[in-house]
Amino acid sequence: MDLFHRLSTAKSIASSTSEHDAGSPIEVPYGPYGGLLLSAESISEIGFPDEELTLYEDDTEYTARLSANGHRVFLCPGSTIEDIDGKWSGSDSALTGPQKMLAAQDSTRRYYAVRNRVRFDTVRALKEGRQVRYRVNRLIYMAYLLGSATRMGRLSAYREVRLAAKHGLRGQLDLGPELAL
Repeated sequence: MDLFHRLSTAKSIASSTSEHDAGSPIEVPYGPYGGLLLSAESISEIGFPDEELTLYEDDTEYTARLSANGHRVFLCPGSTIEDIDGKWSGSDSALTGPQKMLAAQDSTRRYYAVRNRVRFDTVRALKEGRQVRYRVNRLIYMAYLLGSATRMGRLSAYREVRLAAKHGLRGQLDLGPELAL
């Protein structure tokens, strides 16, 4: 939910991508598990992914931890990774990423994705002293989501996102029986 950070990271990656050919790796602050290769020494040094994150954004937290501990993380834009689960948030190109998330029918995946991302961004904002910027950003993002959900007729999905965000902010990472995997 840290839109300012995501935009600056995306802009940095986009400009790096345009400066490199499709096969050249680009160093990034964090990345997905898809295609992740790392050494046994890295695991020995920083441990395993955070079990509390359960599903979604655990890769972001883990690879950010790798970067914070001096390990370099690269994105290879010329690579193709096929996710066996496919995209859960839809592929309608007319919708923005947040709108695809609202449109998705899988509320359990939406809950964990939002809760864990909010937790990751909250912890990072605290560490980096960006609490005010993060709060302002969160307010703008949630207002955008509310407007989108209203237009899309997906207010129930918006309420689920609000609950997930509240749990992420509080560090409430337990598994409720209604959200069991």
